[in-house]
Amino acid sequence: MFRFPRALQSLAFTLAGCTLTFVGLCTAPAVAQEYVDDENRYPILNQVGVDEKLDAQVPGDVSFRDLDENAVQLGDFFKGDRTVVLTLNYATCPKLCGLQLAGIAEALGATDLEPGEDYTLVTISLNPYEKAEAARAVLQGFLAKFGRDVDTSAWHFLRGPEANIRQVADAVGFRYVLDPESGEYAHPPTAMVLSPEGKVCRYVNGFTPDPKTLRLSIKEASLGQSGSTYDKLLFFCFSFDSSTGKYTLAAWRLLRTAGVLTVFGIVTGIWMLQRSRRREESQ
Repeated sequence: MFRFPRALQSLAFTLAGCTLTFVGLCTAPAVAQEYVDDENRYPILNQVGVDEKLDAQVPGDVSFRDLDENAVQLGDFFKGDRTVVLTLNYATCPKLCGLQLAGIAEALGATDLEPGEDYTLVTISLNPYEKAEAARAVLQGFLAKFGRDVDTSAWHFLRGPEANIRQVADAVGFRYVLDPESGEYAHPPTAMVLSPEGKVCRYVNGFTPDPKTLRLSIKEASLGQSGSTYDKLLFFCFSFDSSTGKYTLAAWRLLRTAGVLTVFGIVTGIWMLQRSRRREESQ
C-alpha cells in the first residue's frame, strides 16, 4: 500500500490546522457582531450577566419554601461533605431555563457521580410567585434527562420572596432582570458549584456543560472532604481555564513530571547496573 512520507503528512496536518484557525478567526467577528446587535436591539440584556465571585460565601440563613410548602433555609442543604450545584431559574420560563437545566441533567447523568450522594442540586426560582405544581411537573422532566433512576429528593426546587432571591443572586454575582414587556425574566444560563461550606468554587456557563468539566468541578469543590487519590491526580494533570470554563490538560505539569521520572529512571538504572557489576566482581 502506498503511504505518504511523514514530512508530507505533517505538512498536510499543519495546513489543515491553519485553515481551521483561519476560518475561526474569520467567523469570530461575525458572532461577536451578532451579540452586539442583540444588545443594541434589546437594551435589557446589558443588565444581565455574571460577576464571578469565587470564594464568596452564600448566605445560609435565607428562607424559602420547598415544593411541599415546607419552610427551609438555604443553609439546610450545606451539610456533610456534599458539593451543591446551585441554579437560578423558573418553571414557566419559555425556553432558556429548559435548555440549561436539561443540559446540566444530561451532563451529570453522563458522570459516575450520584445526585443526593456525591452532590446536591438546588434550584431557586427567579419568580417569587412560582406555583409548586408547575415546578414539580417541570422538575420531573429534568430528572428524566439523567438517563437513569434518580430520587426526586436529590433535586430541590425552592421558592421565596423577591428580596430573598435577590440576596442569593447578589451573593454569587448573578444578574437578572424582569422584562416588563414580556413578563419574563432575562438571566444568564449559569450554574454555580458550591463547596459543602457554601463557598463559590466554580461557574458553569452555557446549555451543554462538558461532563468531565462538571465532574471535576464537583469533586474539586469537595476535595478536602471526599476527594480520592485518583481525583487528586486528575487535578494535577488538568488545570481550570477561566476563559473557557473548562479543565484543560496541563501540558507543562506533565512534561515536568515526565522529566523528573525520566531522570529518576536513568539514575535508578545506573545504580542497578553498578550494583550488578560490583556483585559480579566480588564473585
